[in-house]
Amino acid sequence: MDDKTRTPPYVSYATFKNNLRAFATSGIVPSRIDLSLLGSLSGSSKAQFMSALRFFELINAEGAPSPVFKSLAIGTEPEWKSSMAELLKRFYPAQNAILASGTPRQLQESFGDIGGIAKPASRFFLLAAKDAGIAVGPHLCKGKGASGGQARKVRRRLSDIASPISGNGPESRPVSEKTDESYEKMLLGKFPQFDPSWDAERQKAWFAAYQTLLGMRKTDTDNSRGPNPVERGNQ
Repeated sequence: MDDKTRTPPYVSYATFKNNLRAFATSGIVPSRIDLSLLGSLSGSSKAQFMSALRFFELINAEGAPSPVFKSLAIGTEPEWKSSMAELLKRFYPAQNAILASGTPRQLQESFGDIGGIAKPASRFFLLAAKDAGIAVGPHLCKGKGASGGQARKVRRRLSDIASPISGNGPESRPVSEKTDESYEKMLLGKFPQFDPSWDAERQKAWFAAYQTLLGMRKTDTDNSRGPNPVERGNQ
């Protein structure tokens, strides 16, 4: 495969490692690696994982695993590190050239014109290098600040929503319908998205959990409105 046509891995490194290692939990590596073995992953993660296997030439065009695939899947942790280090040295020449003194921007630029996947591709490479015991330069380590800053922004946005609900914000005010809606969206945003491809049992469990969440939401809303007229008349 021509290096210029390669799409570098941009799947989560933990997803890549955990799923690859899981192929041989029984001590037997499958004769073919295909999507039917990745039932727990989302559609996009499946595609990204398979793309990473092809990038490292761990499977051929028919999905048959290579000897290196088998050593990664069934080997010990030190064997994983050794095999991974060899793969990184072989398939990331431009990135290895700047690993000692490059910057996060240089690392992203080293992948060429790959659009919006430059950042996750850089993240995969750095995590893989560290996991393989390859020294990473101090300037590249500073790249963590970007994700940390993003997390702080998210926390501030959640705080902006939570403050008017709890009354602990700088301007305490009654809960409005708009705030209720924002709170509900925040809760539902944490709920896993329904997948029609799930089996009947898993779909049933999803609907049950969803109904429970809506019930909790309704209870919170009713409580926030205080006692009903009948209750107030009996007080």
